[in-house]
Amino acid sequence: MEKLQDSFKQELLDMVENNILKYWMDKMVDVENGGFYGRRNGNDQLDTQAPKSAVLNGRILWAFSAAYRVIGKPEYLEIAQRAKDYILNYFIDAEYSGVYWTVDAHGRPLDTKKHTYAMAVILFALSEYVRSTGDGKVLESAKSLFYNIEGRTADSINSGYTEAVDRIWIPMVDQRLSETDEITDRTLNTHLHLLEAYTNLYRVWPNGVVGSRLRKLMGLILDKMVSPTTAHLGMFFTENWQGGKEIHSYGHSIETVWLMLDAAIAIGEPVLLRHLSVKIPRMMAAADEGLRPNGGMIYMSVKEGDSYRHIEDYHWWVQAESVVGHWMLYRHLGVQNALEVMKKNISFLKEYLVDWQQGEWFWSWNEKSGPNRNDDKAGMWKDPYHNTRMCLQIIEDLK
Repeated sequence: MEKLQDSFKQELLDMVENNILKYWMDKMVDVENGGFYGRRNGNDQLDTQAPKSAVLNGRILWAFSAAYRVIGKPEYLEIAQRAKDYILNYFIDAEYSGVYWTVDAHGRPLDTKKHTYAMAVILFALSEYVRSTGDGKVLESAKSLFYNIEGRTADSINSGYTEAVDRIWIPMVDQRLSETDEITDRTLNTHLHLLEAYTNLYRVWPNGVVGSRLRKLMGLILDKMVSPTTAHLGMFFTENWQGGKEIHSYGHSIETVWLMLDAAIAIGEPVLLRHLSVKIPRMMAAADEGLRPNGGMIYMSVKEGDSYRHIEDYHWWVQAESVVGHWMLYRHLGVQNALEVMKKNISFLKEYLVDWQQGEWFWSWNEKSGPNRNDDKAGMWKDPYHNTRMCLQIIEDLK
C-alpha cells in the first residue's frame, strides 16, 4: 500500500510541476510590462494586449505560494513574490481600497468595480502567501481586505454579501460575474469563495471575528442554498434568499462539500465536523449525479419545464474538484468507494483534458468534438488554481 501511495504521489507531483506550473512559468510571465500576461487562446497563441484580471492573478499567487509551501522549490517562491507584488501595486485601489476587477496590459485600472468574488480570491491568495512565508506585511494587507469585505459588502439585514459595488463602494444594479449568469443579488459562487478565503485567513490569523464569520457562512450555505428535499445547491438568489432557475452545477456542488469539510477541520470543532458528516453524504450523492461511466463529471443540468437538459461537456475545473472532493470524503469520512471514483476521474482527465504536448489542461472535452480549443488555455477564467490544488492537496496529505 505504501509503494502504491508513493507511486500515486509521484504521478501527481510530475503533473503539477511539469505539466501545470511549468506552463505558467514558461509561457505566462510578462517580462515587458510586469506580472503575467492576461490570455492565451485555446490554440496556445499569446495575446500580449489582453486585460489582466484580479481573479487570474490572485489564483497564480495562490498556486505558486501553495506549491512553494508543499514542494519547497525556490523558483515557486520567486513566481509567488512576482504575483504578490503585482497585485499589491496594481490591483489594490490605493485611494478607495478594495480590488479592481481588471487592469490593462500595462497595469492601468480598466474595470474598477469591486466584485466580492474577486476580493475573496485575492484574500485567499494573500493568506496562502502568508501561510507559505510568514510575511507580516502581507498579513496586514489580508486583514485590511477582510475588514473591507465585512464593512462594505456584508448584509446585516438579510445575511450574506453583496455581489458587486462600484469603485466608491456603491452597490451596482447588474452584479453578475459574467453575461451568462442571472441578474441576481446573491450567488453560491461568491459565498463559496468567501468561505474558502476565510478558512485560509483563519489558518494564519485565528481571529475570533474571522471564525465567527466563517461559521456564519457555513450555516448560511446549509440553511439557504442546499435544497432540503434534493440536497442540490441553488446557484442564484434574491437578497431575501428566493431561488432562481434550477441549475445543478456539479462542480460547484462537490467543491462546496469539500470546502465545508475543510473549513470545519480548520476551525477544529468536533461537534461541527460531526454535524457536517451527517449532511455531506446526501450532498455528495446529489453532486455525483453528474458522474458518467467514463469516469468524468459533466458540467451541469438545467431544469426546463418538467425535465432537465444535461450539458455533457467535461470542464477541466469540474474534474479537478471531483478528484479533491472524493479524496476528502475518503480521507476524512472514510467513504471507501470515493477512492475508486477519484482514481477513475484522474484516469479520465489524464486521457482527455491534460495537454501533454503544449502543457496545462484544455478548457473542456466533449465526446463528439474532442478537446475544446475555442475557449482559453489561460485567461480570466482559466487559471492554475483548480488543477494545482487537486495535485497539492493529495500530495500534502500523502506526506
